Amino acid sequence: DLHSFPTRRSSDLEPGIFFTVAALQVPFLLLTGIVGGAATLLTALPMMFVVFGLIPINEVMTARYTAPEYRTRVYAVRYTFGFVAIAAAVPAASYFHDTYGRFTELFVALSGLSVLLTALTLAFLMTEQRTGDTQSAIAASA
Repeated sequence: DLHSFPTRRSSDLEPGIFFTVAALQVPFLLLTGIVGGAATLLTALPMMFVVFGLIPINEVMTARYTAPEYRTRVYAVRYTFGFVAIAAAVPAASYFHDTYGRFTELFVALSGLSVLLTALTLAFLMTEQRTGDTQSAIAASA
């Protein structure tokens, strides 16, 4: 019987999926910056799938982990930071190309930011696990 099969709620899986996809950014960004020629296309394509794949996961997590009364504010802050990042992207790419004559250093810097994102996601997962354990212990003692 399909209904008796134990499943996890999708909201339980999202942080883990986000962590996995965020962690995949690091090697793809590094490889895209390091390789040259036609190999760049072979690494840039999966890199873009991973980078853009985070967007819907992030949207769902924001919706599920934010209280309804604060959701519009959180989205406003997220989109403001997003627009600032977009506005900074072209000058940053120009700076790296003018300074180094190539984009390798830009992709290395982006992979460093991805390491930070992955570490923050891991910290979130660990905090969520402890919070869940605490809530389970409180519910068991009641």
